[in-house]
Amino acid sequence: MQTTNIYEELQKRAEEGKIIRLGMIGFGRFPSTFIVQLDRIPGMQLVGVAEINPARAMKTCELVEWPKERYSAKSFEEAAKNGSTCIVDNADLLFQSDFIDIIVDATGNPYAGVHHGKMACKYHKDLIMVNIECMAAVGPILNRMAEEAGIIISYAYGDQPAKLCAMIDWARTCGFGIEAAGEWRPYTIGDKQLPPTDEVFRRFGYDVEEAHRFGMNPKGYCSFLDNTKGAIEMCVVANATNLSAPEGGLHYYPAGYQDLPNILRPVEVGGKLTRSGVMEVCAPNYPDKGVSAPVPNAFRAGMYVVMRTDERPMMKDAVIKAWYPMDSTKQYSAYMFPVHGIGLELGLTPAIMSILRKPTGACKYFSTDVVSITKKDLQPGEILDGEGGFCAHGEFFTAEESLKLGAVPMGLSGSMKIIKPLKQGQVITWDDVEFDTQNEAIILRREMEELFRKEKNI
Repeated sequence: MQTTNIYEELQKRAEEGKIIRLGMIGFGRFPSTFIVQLDRIPGMQLVGVAEINPARAMKTCELVEWPKERYSAKSFEEAAKNGSTCIVDNADLLFQSDFIDIIVDATGNPYAGVHHGKMACKYHKDLIMVNIECMAAVGPILNRMAEEAGIIISYAYGDQPAKLCAMIDWARTCGFGIEAAGEWRPYTIGDKQLPPTDEVFRRFGYDVEEAHRFGMNPKGYCSFLDNTKGAIEMCVVANATNLSAPEGGLHYYPAGYQDLPNILRPVEVGGKLTRSGVMEVCAPNYPDKGVSAPVPNAFRAGMYVVMRTDERPMMKDAVIKAWYPMDSTKQYSAYMFPVHGIGLELGLTPAIMSILRKPTGACKYFSTDVVSITKKDLQPGEILDGEGGFCAHGEFFTAEESLKLGAVPMGLSGSMKIIKPLKQGQVITWDDVEFDTQNEAIILRREMEELFRKEKNI
């Protein structure tokens, strides 16, 4: 899905000494699957790592079997000169360094992401956002700030949104209309109210004691099940491609690959869609039977695009002969990518950004949003605990719907205090909570809302 000859260009850069010098903020699971491949990628070096707990970063280096001298540089300058990595505990230092070109935010913390976006603009550093939680909350305004600063803020390959953006672009460039696009994600009826208990580990097939031993966060895994992560991923793709949200949020239709064109087509021709051009999530299992009831030919980590042609016989014939799965009308077909590469694919993004000066997905539009929905009845004085918590989950709405409701974005909901009684399943609005009016992330989000209210005449 990406431009060809990137590898040759990287080899040329390596030969010429024009190395792409990277900085990484956060050094957990996603970065580890990138750096294990790094030695096989020419023309690219991880100069600096910022991790609140440097010992954790060193442990990650040990896990990928880097020798200690590889990550013991005392400065970014030393690291850049001898091909090693310098680990620090302050992310601001990466932006201030003359020895780092592109920075990767792999924190997953939307509040931190806002600060990093501002620092990137201030110091004119390109920024790769694995932190899609931040992009779902404030991505549209951060992208405008980046354009004004002459930098790129891009989604990361290896994360599903970048791949989906590429698939949508491919389909459009081939002349197809986009009826729907999205991913498969396991879902069981009632998951949207799921609390972050040990049950989330069992649902993933993990041993609970082992999960605790490795410090696995139940909130993080709960967000994968309670709709929040799916809503965030669909939101950032929609806001990169100007697609929309389905009516009523994400539906998790059980569907195999061959089923997609019949399900994700308009209701007028027998499908489920009341809106065309939407992001949607399908389930690789039957939600009423649980995750242990798989749907044939569904892919647990796969992504898809449902494409639309016109009714000319020649068009239908061409698609049929291309062997795409098709619906009964022969007007809708599906294209699929079956796997999720995680950090193994990350190197594509800094390469494309450096060589082509293009992002691999950018938050150009504010077409959709992820709003906070109560998981249970909430009373005044209770504190929201953010994504994957006990209090709320994220739902996928159009931006217009969110702005009209005055909804609190899910990514910024953590630590807000409830000031009104709320029922289970209720949208949480700014009027329902007490929040820090001086926080830079909340200030930026409120500025974004005001900006787009004017532009959308809401």
